[in-house]
Amino acid sequence: SPNFDPDSTPGNGSTTEDDNASAGPAISDLSLAKTLALAVGGDLNGNGRIDIGDTVTFTLTVGNAGPAAANGVSVTDSVPAGYTNISGITNAGTANGRTITWNSLNVAASGATQVSFNAIVAGGQPASAYLNYAEIASSPNFDPDSTPGNNSTTEDDNASAGPVISDLSLAKALALAVGGDVNGNGRIDVGDTVTFTLTVSNTGPAAANGVSVTDPVPTGYTNISGISGGTLSGNTITWNGLNVGVGGANLLTFNAVVAGSQPVNAYRNYAEIASSPNFDPDSTPGNNGSSPGEDDDDATRPAISDLELTKTVALTVDADGNGAITVGDSVTYTLSVTNSGPDAATNVEVTDRLPTGTRFLGSNGAGVYDPLTGVWAIGSIGNGSVAILNLLALVTGSGEYINRAEVTGNSSLDPDSTPGNGNPGEDDFATATFPSPLPAVIGNRVWLDENGDGRQDAGEPGLPGLSVALRNNLGLVVATTVTDVQGRYVFPNVAPGDYSITIAPSAGLNPTYDPNGIGSPNTSSISVVANQESLDNDFGYNWVTPSASSNPTSSAAGAIGDQLWIDANGDGRQQSNEPGLSGVSVGLYRDNDGNGTYETLAAAVNTDGSGRYVFTGLTPGAYVIAVNGGIAPAGYVQTGDPDATLDNRSAPLILAPGDVYVNADFGYRPQADQGAAVGDRVWLDANADGIQN
Repeated sequence: SPNFDPDSTPGNGSTTEDDNASAGPAISDLSLAKTLALAVGGDLNGNGRIDIGDTVTFTLTVGNAGPAAANGVSVTDSVPAGYTNISGITNAGTANGRTITWNSLNVAASGATQVSFNAIVAGGQPASAYLNYAEIASSPNFDPDSTPGNNSTTEDDNASAGPVISDLSLAKALALAVGGDVNGNGRIDVGDTVTFTLTVSNTGPAAANGVSVTDPVPTGYTNISGISGGTLSGNTITWNGLNVGVGGANLLTFNAVVAGSQPVNAYRNYAEIASSPNFDPDSTPGNNGSSPGEDDDDATRPAISDLELTKTVALTVDADGNGAITVGDSVTYTLSVTNSGPDAATNVEVTDRLPTGTRFLGSNGAGVYDPLTGVWAIGSIGNGSVAILNLLALVTGSGEYINRAEVTGNSSLDPDSTPGNGNPGEDDFATATFPSPLPAVIGNRVWLDENGDGRQDAGEPGLPGLSVALRNNLGLVVATTVTDVQGRYVFPNVAPGDYSITIAPSAGLNPTYDPNGIGSPNTSSISVVANQESLDNDFGYNWVTPSASSNPTSSAAGAIGDQLWIDANGDGRQQSNEPGLSGVSVGLYRDNDGNGTYETLAAAVNTDGSGRYVFTGLTPGAYVIAVNGGIAPAGYVQTGDPDATLDNRSAPLILAPGDVYVNADFGYRPQADQGAAVGDRVWLDANADGIQN
């Protein structure tokens, strides 16, 4: 200044003199901090971590680094969708929708003011919906490092808070264990060993270290083994300390044996992530699946279809009209397979082989039945559905009459049965039977009627080795047999009904007696009732016709024959229990030149299996029978001869027209060095009196 200033010195830089002055804004360097914690009483499950449904408290701290106090500060907090039910707003804050505003906050220089509010954690939101942002919206003073209300995330007048998030999920699979398929059918059955595989995944955004998983194995499984890293307590498996990186997956496995006779729910194996150090936005670990739609738990079970097989039999065609199921009738077996679920059954097969005494006629119903294998291929049976098959069969003869059937194929687990194991105590096995009528007995004797009188005289022998057939009223053969050494035959266990008996006589034999008359030769009709013994069905035959033997012409042919027998006791007498000597040559000789010597061989035969022989069609005259050319068969000594001379020859046998001589028997005892003979007779005691009649 050109003049003197008594109280100031110009230009001296003094700030205390009145020749200088300063001006600037009021400055309050404000900052905002934010924290998140469980609210008092807000931890619903008491696990000490933030889960869906818990109530949390957000605390906002407004700090002032000065130099001036800030009076009238406002703060806004835009609460994201990850939180609901905003409450407990302090310091006269107000909520408008999801935005909370605090106005007129006074923050002293170097001081701080806190505000807070509560909210409930919502589920099913993206990770960003849980990051809560707040900002100082306005201040009366200048803030040198921040601009209030500009929504910046890099300045110190704003802050965000949210939980650490790891979105975990659990998936579970079930399969037959290696070597666990006991019967090798490729499906899960009772008694098989299975492997459960649990996959724990993490889609972030943060790694989860210290995760635990629990699997309470239900009663449908026993013998737990092969646990990968977990521990077993009772039936519960626990895996602790699992570290699951972002984008990673941890595999947990164990084995168990499938138990039987359990309810369906006992085969549903549930597992859950029991705890995680971080917040899971769409699941609550350890809540036992109480919230549907969560992905931190999973359950699996095999497909289950509880199949039950039932079977009935009914008379379809009553051929003889007696109201009972007997030979010649037709029956229908009805098989029903019911699926009690809960799943559809696939690849279902039932095996049903018709019993002996029946013959397949046809089938109708679901699926396809193969009568050769007995397999009924059904395919699929829905939950609650029934598959039905009718098998038509003809009763052809006596038999077991018990028809057994079983489910032998099912791709699903049947909790109370194992297909194809042959266990009649399971409900996939069924039988059906009809009562076999009290049997009757039919039989008796075919004999050689030597005198052709149609009467069975004492000493007339039986005709062994003849085929006898028994036919039902439809003409079907229901049984066959062969006459024994005494000519006897028998058909035991014959169902009541109408039958015919047919004899197949040897060539040259002519009928002399038939129960129904010889006008219908070789056959006779008979009806029997339950428990009847019809043992009078005899048939007589002769080598000549009845007319030739009773009223022969001068040229009527005759016959000579009978049996070579083994005289076991060497007494020269033929007993009924002594067998025939087969395969020995027997010659028929004549005296053609009249010199008294029978040296002309007229015919020769070998004895049959019963030691019998016969020469038929013989003209009247004299004949001699010679055994083995007049020599005893090798290894035998003669003991019996028609004329008692023991020379292996008979005396001349004179045949008148139509004569039949069948008493030319020869007995032989085995030589001493050939061993002894032991034996007797086993007989059918038809009337059960213990006496061989």
